[in-house]
Amino acid sequence: MGLKEQVLTKASPLYGFTNHPIEVKGSITLPVTLGDYEHTITKCFQFFIVDHSTTYNAIFGHLIMRATKMVVAMFYIKIKFSTSTGIGFMHFDQRITRSYKKALM
Repeated sequence: MGLKEQVLTKASPLYGFTNHPIEVKGSITLPVTLGDYEHTITKCFQFFIVDHSTTYNAIFGHLIMRATKMVVAMFYIKIKFSTSTGIGFMHFDQRITRSYKKALM
């Protein structure tokens, strides 16, 4: 992401993703906007920055899901969430996810 080390807040290692602790370079609070057009929501969340090969750009944990009232529909590869103007949603493309995974192998 090109973040300067001075911007990051110190954080302890993450456990539970692999058999070994993952070193955290730091954490940063960023605004996240979900949705498009009229059904959007923007909130600030803390992210942990790691140097680790993965197919994910970001992992939304329980705190983000709870704060946005997010519901995940795995079969449809879609998430829904509550906004001030109704229900927003985001649909994901499985082909893109597979291409990222192949690139890492």
